[in-house]
Amino acid sequence: GGVEANTWRAGLDRLLLGVAMTEEAGNLRGVLPFDDIPGSSTSLVGHLAEMISRLSAAVRALRCPQSVGQWVNALLAATEALAEADPAEAWQGDQLHAVLDEVARHGCRSPALLDLAEARFLLAGKLRGRPTRANFRTGDLTVCTLVPMRSVPHRVVCLMGLDSGEFPRHAAEDGDDMLLAAPLVGDPDARSEDRQLLLDAILAATEHLVITFQGRDPRTNQPCPPAVPVDELLDVIDRTVQAPPGGAPARDLVLISHPLQVFDPRNFSEELPWGFDAANLEAARSLLGQKHHGGMPSSWKLPPLGRGVVQLDALVRFLEHPVKAFLRERLDLYPSSKRGLVPDDMPVELDGLARWDIGDRLLNAQLAGKSEEEAELAELGRGFLPPGPLATAELAKVRPTVAALVSAAASYSSAQSRPQTVQVDLRLPDGRPFSGTITGLRGRTLVRCLYSRLGPKHRIAAWARLVALRCALPDLETCALTIGRGPDRSDGIPLIATSLLGPLTTHEALEALQILVDLYDRGMCEPLPLYCATSEQWAAARWRDSDPFEPAKSKWETVYDVPGEDQDEGHVLVLGGVVGFRQLLSTELRPDSSEVGPGWATEDSRFGRYARRLWDPLLSHEQFREFRASTVTP
Repeated sequence: GGVEANTWRAGLDRLLLGVAMTEEAGNLRGVLPFDDIPGSSTSLVGHLAEMISRLSAAVRALRCPQSVGQWVNALLAATEALAEADPAEAWQGDQLHAVLDEVARHGCRSPALLDLAEARFLLAGKLRGRPTRANFRTGDLTVCTLVPMRSVPHRVVCLMGLDSGEFPRHAAEDGDDMLLAAPLVGDPDARSEDRQLLLDAILAATEHLVITFQGRDPRTNQPCPPAVPVDELLDVIDRTVQAPPGGAPARDLVLISHPLQVFDPRNFSEELPWGFDAANLEAARSLLGQKHHGGMPSSWKLPPLGRGVVQLDALVRFLEHPVKAFLRERLDLYPSSKRGLVPDDMPVELDGLARWDIGDRLLNAQLAGKSEEEAELAELGRGFLPPGPLATAELAKVRPTVAALVSAAASYSSAQSRPQTVQVDLRLPDGRPFSGTITGLRGRTLVRCLYSRLGPKHRIAAWARLVALRCALPDLETCALTIGRGPDRSDGIPLIATSLLGPLTTHEALEALQILVDLYDRGMCEPLPLYCATSEQWAAARWRDSDPFEPAKSKWETVYDVPGEDQDEGHVLVLGGVVGFRQLLSTELRPDSSEVGPGWATEDSRFGRYARRLWDPLLSHEQFREFRASTVTP
């Protein structure tokens, strides 16, 4: 208890120190400033610190063995420090004082010291919930525990949560219970009492009886049996109720299986008319269309966006993942099974994502002017690395790549200039405003160095920012340089990849921006057959005058443990499942002339046309290069 309390106090001190420090303070004895906390939230940190301090004091007071009177005083002090009742519920505090005072009076003569388990057993009966007088027959809804009904009739009786394993109650066997050594007829039996309570509740229902239990596991969808008394009740129904000849058992006439999701089509069927929400009805119709047609529901065709401002950041998010952007921005739908829970275990060996996170912070810190030692010391202070020597081993895994990227960025003279921020405010040809903020302009080059493997989404994002910057600064001939990791090598030597876009004229930039905004407008009305890595491989192969099928297929389809874009949850949702690449190419062209003309390449599939329309302008202005890192630190 003392060690834990000291740990809590040490963590609390580090938290308060980090909030009070400024960004210029740097690393102070292993503590970093928490610059992400706004000033308005500082009071919340103070409340958290106060709660942790009171909780720590309560834990220390309840750890050591003590007399009954000392236990009562400690419990009252902990309750008053951690809980406060509303003025209308002040009677609860008075009732707690009365119960604990009674315990203190009966135990004041005993000099025995009780530990935590013994004190819990002593107070368990006193603090257990007690049934109160219910105000029956008023015509209102009465919610109560399953207490003896005394044959009081009710029009409707609802018994909820009679799940297997929860009902009847399982009486805990205590080793100090002397009645267990020689059980006799008439001893209290909680399970038999619950069965009698269930029978009383059934007999008290005059018009309707509703019993609910969990029929299927919410995670695996496996059937779950009801509680044994409920199953026995269903057996009685089968034996006493005459079902139609040759039909299902009588229990099927009263047993209703409710869907788990509110948008399940069964909620809106004639057999189970439970759904009344128009949005859920539309979702159910879309789900039926997706299952029946094996593709995107036609109801997902939305009206165009309004005449509002086109944001550069929204355009970039769309180009990086068109389908996800449509689902999130137009439908507020996040098709992801991952949960953003903070892990509570101490890492021993980092996974790939956690290692990337550390490498990205180290790279940004060194690019901002900090030395390698300062950056690693700050990373140690964040607490995301494993403890002790394990942290040194993890840093050694990312250090060569970070050093190679820093060296590669330093080799370009444009990367040495002071970065500038440019505000973009344009008027599109259709009259809509276009705005955004572009950072990282060094001289005439838009420089970005990242720890990630340089992929299509980074290149298309740089292209969008470059054309917007060129339109905003027509007198400045700009380029975009993106530096990242290349493919992994078996010898462990980092491979560096660079993408240099430009220069391009103002007229080319305006045409490119119109194409990107046009794709954005189309992609906000419906999910387009546009998939970042797969589409890039198709267009790149066409640009080299080679067959694009196999390169694009390798990016789309999952092979062994290498995931492809076919497993993306957004793609699975709009396509109705995991589809093969040939099926992806089988989508028919639009019968109208909306996807032909200037800027549209001649392709046999919509997928190919959209891939060429997005990537051809970029590929015509890009110099892509991969090279071995020249400077690597051990």
